[in-house]
Amino acid sequence: MKTEKLLKTAKDRNQFKKWLVALRSGEYLQTINTLQTNTGYCCLGVACRVLIPKNKLITNSSGILKGDLPNDQPEAPIWLQTINEDYRTKTRSNAKLEVLNDVKQNTFKQIATKLERVYAKELV
Repeated sequence: MKTEKLLKTAKDRNQFKKWLVALRSGEYLQTINTLQTNTGYCCLGVACRVLIPKNKLITNSSGILKGDLPNDQPEAPIWLQTINEDYRTKTRSNAKLEVLNDVKQNTFKQIATKLERVYAKELV
């Protein structure tokens, strides 16, 4: 089964790489079940924070990202809005990124490594 490329443009690939760097940076504390809480971010929340211009983020009055998935952030890149399902399809599992983060509680570094492995051919 051949799947379509998620990262279609150089901009998409650069954004993806920027996200991987942020996940590995140690700058973001991890949380579950939502893009951001008072104490941290899920892996997809990190992507929203680093890829969406600050003035276009949808936040509450405390500056916390609203929503559970990138789709709740209208300015999220299209590839980011579809990566959960794309990752599941490419890995032929039920493990969407939210499952890796929330249920399996993979660290951000583990998630970055898995993302890099799954999308390696698209990053060339």
